[in-house]
Amino acid sequence: DLNWIKGFRREVIDTIHLRSDWHRYVVVLAAGKGFRVKEIRTNYYPRHSGTSKFGRKRILRGLLDLIVVKFEMSFRDKPMLLFGSWGLALLGLGVVLGLALVGQKLLTGTGSRPLLFLDMLIVMVGVQLLGLGFVAEQIASLREALRGRTGGGPTPAERGEVPPEGRS
Repeated sequence: DLNWIKGFRREVIDTIHLRSDWHRYVVVLAAGKGFRVKEIRTNYYPRHSGTSKFGRKRILRGLLDLIVVKFEMSFRDKPMLLFGSWGLALLGLGVVLGLALVGQKLLTGTGSRPLLFLDMLIVMVGVQLLGLGFVAEQIASLREALRGRTGGGPTPAERGEVPPEGRS
């Protein structure tokens, strides 16, 4: 169980970006960032008064947060893995379906117009997902550069350097 009593070093909390209700995932996020995680036994005392606020609404919110945390941990630094793989899969499906429709038209002289529109939609969505992957990859690279990760050190702003007048 990851949701009992938790203790952290300050650097862990300073490093991890938390949102509302993400306290459930601090341990997972810390391990994902490379921090050591250790379990220490504590005493459990049952509730003496009051009622639990745990219900269906909270389960749904926790499940959706879990999906977002998984996305953040898996694809935040490499968004092309998600968008590019889906884009290529849809693009490939669209090409195969398009070739099948061309073959059907050449062999039988008839073509299914709704399938042609579906094929065009699949190809367009695939291309858009690939484009979105490229844009997201550029944003991730820019974020890393601003944090000084790609340059091997702090950014000029982090060093306190101010650009000359007229340049930004």
